[in-house]
Amino acid sequence: GGGAGGIGYNIIDAADIAATETVTIGAGGAGSSDAVGGAGGNTTFALAGGTDIVATGGGGGNKGGDQNFIFTNQGGSGGSSTGGIFIITGGYGGVGMAWGTGDVATARAGGGSGGFNMFGGGFKQVGSVTSDDINGNPSRGAAGGGGGGAYSTTSAAAGAGGAGAAGMILLIEHY
Repeated sequence: GGGAGGIGYNIIDAADIAATETVTIGAGGAGSSDAVGGAGGNTTFALAGGTDIVATGGGGGNKGGDQNFIFTNQGGSGGSSTGGIFIITGGYGGVGMAWGTGDVATARAGGGSGGFNMFGGGFKQVGSVTSDDINGNPSRGAAGGGGGGAYSTTSAAAGAGGAGAAGMILLIEHY
C-alpha cells in the first residue's frame, strides 16, 4: 500500500497573513498496475511574510515479484512536514504478501493496506488467487491517506493499486 501524507500544524498571527497567500494542494498518489505506485504531491501554504508550511505526500507502494514461495513487498513511506510547530509523519503503507507453491488451488495473496494519518487511509485486499486479481482500495480518508495495494495471479492481468487521497489545508481563524 501507499504511504500517507504528512501533517504540519502551525499557529500564525493574523497580522502575518497577507490579503492573498499561495496555496498548493498535492495530488494523491496514482495507483498502478504491475509497477511501483505513484508518490503523493506536496501540499503547501506559502506564507508571504513567514515560513512556508509544506506537508509532503506519501511514497508509492512497491511492486511484488513472481515467486513460488513466501514473499513480501514493502509499503510506501509516510510523508513528513516542514515549517510547522507540530509535525505528524504519515503512516507507512502496509506490507503486501503472497504465499504458496505456485499451485492456484492453495496460493493466497494480499495487497498491503494504505498508510493512515488522522484523516484515514486505504484498506487492504486479501483472498485466494483463484480470483485472478483484485484491485486495491482507494484511500477512505478525507485527506492524505495512502491507497491500498492490489494482488493478482501470474496468469491474470495485474490488479491496480488504489489511489491515494489529495492533500488538504485547513485554516481556522480564531477571534
